[in-house]
Amino acid sequence: MNSITDNLISIEEANFALRCMKEHLFTPQEAMDSIETVVNRVRNIDMAHLVNHIIDTRLSAVQRHAVRRCCLDGVSVSQCAGELGLSQRAVYAAKNKGVEIIEEYLEPLVMYFRNLSGREAVPLFAENSLKILASRLNKQGKTEIVLKNIRTAYDVSAQDIAKMSGVREKDILSAEKGKRPVSVDEIENYSRIFGVKITLEFDKGKVTAVWKEQ
Repeated sequence: MNSITDNLISIEEANFALRCMKEHLFTPQEAMDSIETVVNRVRNIDMAHLVNHIIDTRLSAVQRHAVRRCCLDGVSVSQCAGELGLSQRAVYAAKNKGVEIIEEYLEPLVMYFRNLSGREAVPLFAENSLKILASRLNKQGKTEIVLKNIRTAYDVSAQDIAKMSGVREKDILSAEKGKRPVSVDEIENYSRIFGVKITLEFDKGKVTAVWKEQ
């Protein structure tokens, strides 16, 4: 590639590439690679919203409850069974059937994308969409969990955060696991990088982080 303009297809991509070079000191090649990353990221986030629509409109009431509680809220099959008044076996079957239906609806779309092909790619793609959707729905909790949810919700790797923030990838992952305290500067970094507002609420010595998109 002779110049950054060789493969650009829109003014939005040009602006994004130039911003990467100016704000994050990317090389032209890194900026171009970032464009592809962002395109894939947006596609994945859109797919997560589609998964939410499929859950709302294509699953039965039991399947919908089982998928939302077990896949998105992270509760156990046992707890979900108690909520529905069903056996654990029935809830497990409903959850699996719900995910299977989601995969069936996603399959034509997954096969459409050039970097993914074949039925074997669908379960992983559905799993990624459910993970993104779960993170976007859980916008409060411990600070380290909220920061991880923000990163996951926008489908950004810890490596990318390290490049944009100057914080080592190892330190980012350590903070997200609660192995070291999160600094105010790091919270501000996430707020700036993702364009979100992160607030810390204090109640009787307990701190709860909350985030919302700006």
